[in-house]
Amino acid sequence: MLALGLNMPALLRGAGSSTSIPSFSRDFAMVKTLNHGIGPDITFTRTGTATYFNSSGVLTTATANEPRFDHDPSTLASKGLLIEEGRTNSIRNSQAGGATVGTIGSGGAMPTNWTQSITPTGLASEIVSTGTINGFSYIDLKYSGTTTSSNNITIDCESATQVTASSGQTWISSIYFALINGSAPASSLSLTITGRLSGGGAVSGQSQVQNPLSSTLSTSLKRFETGSITFSDSTVARVSSRFGFSAIPTSTAVDFTLRIAAPQLEQGAFATSYIPTTSAAVARGADVASVTSASATLNSNEGTLFYEGSRYVVPTSNYGVDFLRLRGSGSSTITLQSGSTVPAQQRLLVIDSSNVTVVNCFFESATANTVYRLAGVYMVDDFIVYQNGVASASDTSGSGWASLDTIRIGYNGSGGQINGHIRKVAYYPKRLTNDRLKSLTA
Repeated sequence: MLALGLNMPALLRGAGSSTSIPSFSRDFAMVKTLNHGIGPDITFTRTGTATYFNSSGVLTTATANEPRFDHDPSTLASKGLLIEEGRTNSIRNSQAGGATVGTIGSGGAMPTNWTQSITPTGLASEIVSTGTINGFSYIDLKYSGTTTSSNNITIDCESATQVTASSGQTWISSIYFALINGSAPASSLSLTITGRLSGGGAVSGQSQVQNPLSSTLSTSLKRFETGSITFSDSTVARVSSRFGFSAIPTSTAVDFTLRIAAPQLEQGAFATSYIPTTSAAVARGADVASVTSASATLNSNEGTLFYEGSRYVVPTSNYGVDFLRLRGSGSSTITLQSGSTVPAQQRLLVIDSSNVTVVNCFFESATANTVYRLAGVYMVDDFIVYQNGVASASDTSGSGWASLDTIRIGYNGSGGQINGHIRKVAYYPKRLTNDRLKSLTA
């Protein structure tokens, strides 16, 4: 069957060994199914539901064990197969259920578990509408009046004593905002994550604040994040997030409406796809895509791995991910991946059956949300990787891996999810020529 993503003219460019066609190929950005193109079927698993943007830019929920073929919600461009690690949204009511339209304190009510504080006085707040837009459940919260003194507005989407945390853990908070009417105050709209005592009191020095956000608000929902914080104080026992406007000057006339949706509080160094909740914290399992019993597809003597995709985050340290991995008996692996200690590094890594690194050909300085095309080759004493048409240093010494029998896509078998999108993958049971590698990745 013809590879649907890597078309035949592209496959046959060049001469000699470059006429090799893949024994396994997928184009997830073009053909939004797991099993098309060439080669054996992919098995996919994930515990729990998960969200993605469909081709109309609408937030959509995939059922357990259903892959997500994601799109840019603004441009509607196809991004490919979304592969993420598992996470939990610890906010119990991110869907804003229980809100009542009306003036807060006079018939109107905040969503269940949400609380608001306006200090000292002078402003009224009103939930003017609730609903769903592009798959997001939201509330529209209007503020009006004239401040009689300097005012602060704070909203907590979860109790300060609800979510447990501890020193050494890393957390991040995110939320969607839109300014649908009026002008936001000149003071900063901020989003804050805070480490707290077991009784809810804030622990000094254990907060991360993202501001100002007011200048970047638009009429369409946009995601904002705090940035991550790693708690270092031993008294941290809880974590919470809040947002609001601080120090609105006295005698300021206020009249604006803020649309609020999808608050998320998760343990991790970066924000992942939105996890809806209604009454309790919800966990999304890791995405796992693999081909087992692939020995007939793979050539243990020589071959070429190809990957095209992007990561939505490139952490600063200690976070390795696998784009495409071949595995054999013992510790044998041949992998296109990022480096664990240098996550901005993208490389071909070969490890033999005794867990000894045979070769590490690499590039540095990868950036988030950038599409890269990598092709790496392995053959005894012959290794090189190309990235976007450029060759790495070659390695001419190495051997010792065992027979290959498994293909893993976007993860390493015990975590290491790409946290991004796989557009295309392919495997050629032949060492392609360098000219072919260059043209394949250019």
